[in-house]
Amino acid sequence: MMAAPPARIVRAADSHPAGEGLRWIASGFGARGLTDQDILEREFIVYDALYAECKHRSSRGLVA
Repeated sequence: MMAAPPARIVRAADSHPAGEGLRWIASGFGARGLTDQDILEREFIVYDALYAECKHRSSRGLVA
């Protein structure tokens, strides 16, 4: 099974229940008073890990 295109994943974040968690992550990093560069460095690690798990689950047929 092929992984979902990134645009499909991004759109799903707006309507999927997990989307609320993604918004909390982004808001939480913004609330820490870090520079934009520091936020990006930290957020990308989290988002990369989430994306890797999505790809893994998708390849095993565990997500729609």
